[in-house]
Amino acid sequence: MTPFELMDTMHSRRDLYPLGRLDQMTMQEAKDLTIEAMYKYGYVWWENGTHREAMELRNFLGKHVYTTDVKAKPSSKAMLSKMDTIGPHTDHHDVDFVLWYVHQHCKEGGGETHLYRFQDVLDKCAEGKGALQWFHPKYRSLKCKEHKVFDDDPGEHLVIQRSGGRRSIFRNLETNLLDVDKQLVYYSFWLADHQDDPDVQKWFKRLHDSILKTEPFVGFLPKDSVFIFDNRLNLHARTSYSDPARHLERHWIKAVL
Repeated sequence: MTPFELMDTMHSRRDLYPLGRLDQMTMQEAKDLTIEAMYKYGYVWWENGTHREAMELRNFLGKHVYTTDVKAKPSSKAMLSKMDTIGPHTDHHDVDFVLWYVHQHCKEGGGETHLYRFQDVLDKCAEGKGALQWFHPKYRSLKCKEHKVFDDDPGEHLVIQRSGGRRSIFRNLETNLLDVDKQLVYYSFWLADHQDDPDVQKWFKRLHDSILKTEPFVGFLPKDSVFIFDNRLNLHARTSYSDPARHLERHWIKAVL
């Protein structure tokens, strides 16, 4: 059974699964397989990687724009630093790929990664009565607020947009025509509560309910894991944990052609 066949089997159980170990292949092999996995699944998980290998993959993906050292700080007001559950969301709207390097994970359990394919969420939204209304042009202009990180951040961004001109080695309309119809997502549940229009509020509730009804892919990332996912095609979440030794490095990457 090939690594991709094994991943397909695990995905049928909604399990995230590592494609392989970085200490058992060349970097060129890892890059080639990363491209293939991102096309097929929108994520790739490598085990037994070094920090140097993680940074080489990061630089291969595009332009590195931001790094966050993720450590537990229970007294912090920042959600990322708390040890509580974090619900499904995307990161910054202009980030195409997110790479995590796991320095140390929870020895006491918890801290599972959940990944929600946005296409699965849309499928839930469109079930039954009201499917056409969901895709009404009115709802294509709805926006979420954002935490401003960069000087030119607009403060809010479209929740759903077509892949359009956002091209990369994983979303290139010239080489992958299926990408024409892919919907890109920007959503954070804590940033969607600023709408006054009751109809818009109902739309956001429907979206949030559909996300919660979507079965995620679930995995526990051990030490020395390199986990990369497409931030515009997936939402991600994390379960609570109690081990303060947990330490991840998060890297935001913008696609470059």
